[in-house]
Amino acid sequence: MPVIEWLQSVPRRRHFICASMFLVICGSTATWPARAVEPDEIRALLRTQAQAWNDHNLDRFMDGYAEQSIYISCDSVMIYGRNNIRAHYMVAYENGTPTGVLTLSDENIKLLGAKVASVFLHWSLQQGNKTEQGVDALLLRKTERDGWKITADHTSTVDGC
Repeated sequence: MPVIEWLQSVPRRRHFICASMFLVICGSTATWPARAVEPDEIRALLRTQAQAWNDHNLDRFMDGYAEQSIYISCDSVMIYGRNNIRAHYMVAYENGTPTGVLTLSDENIKLLGAKVASVFLHWSLQQGNKTEQGVDALLLRKTERDGWKITADHTSTVDGC
């Protein structure tokens, strides 16, 4: 008897299998207490990046990115790889030195699995009398060797580029 016919032959089997699949899917993406520390580790990474920016230390700021990461700027330019992202910042800021005071807020962290998370946050960059604001959408991956690293970063600004 084919599987479909078997499933249709007894409604309880169908409900049992659907309920089992639902539990497996939800269980694999749920935030269980054993992983409750993960958002704190991700927040620590974000704080470290903001502090590196505010210390005008591009190398330390870039440490938060995975080697094989992608950055999508507010004008839809896609940059692949940490070294290329770093080169983008070197051109964007005089002598490659981050400027201003970066503030991150409203971090919305969602664990998508044991080693994958998304983060949506607001950012503000105060440079003298000028303040830029925007939203970041980040995808992070955790490895045994490096811990949490940003693998995808899409930055948008309130006023456009």
